[in-house]
Amino acid sequence: MLVILIAFMLISCATSGVKPEPTLAPELPVLEEAMGMIAGKLPTQSHHMVAVLPFTERGIGTTLLGEYVAEKLMMALSATGRVELVERSRLETVYQEQKLGATGLIDDATAASVGNISGAQAAIVGILTNLGECWELTARLLGTSDARVLAMAEARFSAKGVPPNLAGQPIEASSAPLSTQSKGVQQKEPPAPAEPRPVHHPPKVQAIPAHRQPPLHIVFKTCQEITNPRAKRRCFQNLRTFILTGPSTPQKQAAGRCFELSTPPQRIRCLDKVLGEAPQ
Repeated sequence: MLVILIAFMLISCATSGVKPEPTLAPELPVLEEAMGMIAGKLPTQSHHMVAVLPFTERGIGTTLLGEYVAEKLMMALSATGRVELVERSRLETVYQEQKLGATGLIDDATAASVGNISGAQAAIVGILTNLGECWELTARLLGTSDARVLAMAEARFSAKGVPPNLAGQPIEASSAPLSTQSKGVQQKEPPAPAEPRPVHHPPKVQAIPAHRQPPLHIVFKTCQEITNPRAKRRCFQNLRTFILTGPSTPQKQAAGRCFELSTPPQRIRCLDKVLGEAPQ
């Protein structure tokens, strides 16, 4: 019994000194794998044409990294073979036609409008968040007819393999003029001309006749008749831009002061007095 007791104590001491192996945390997927996960979670198969807009970085706006990640998601969606995608060149044309900046935060209504004009039934937008060693993408599938959120999906992917020079760089930064990019660099001055060249003044461009612009009272009545709140708000925003830009008239000056009022009902009543009828 004494021998058995000693052997049991030796075995207990030997086993108590063994340390358990640490549990390894699962590795984060790479960018391509994460975009495949996003593509599988979004129900794009119910829409014939889908537009993928450049993603935005949280707190910065649309960047080169957001455009790069959007292209990877387009490749993942194309690999599924269940959806047709709007070409990037078509989206850029719509941006130019609608005079939308390439940078900055674009709301869901504007994104849906861009997708609708490009011929898509749904649009995908998303926000990238830098978490240090990894990135998080939250993607939303929007209906282009009403900007309604149809589905959401998110995924995290490792920062390894992501080009670091794309993060935080607005899209317009790569297309900046050469003179802006080379600021501070000493350049050779061009040789002075031997003789002063005559200055030719360009001919004056005639202003666009006023009848080509829609009358303010017609635009105001059109905005009032819109029933969709989002479309109505966008119509009044366009009206405000038209009033505050271009040649100034007494009617536009009076209407511009209406937008300085604090509440929307006050602004509507003021505009109704100024623009309710055609100017005499």
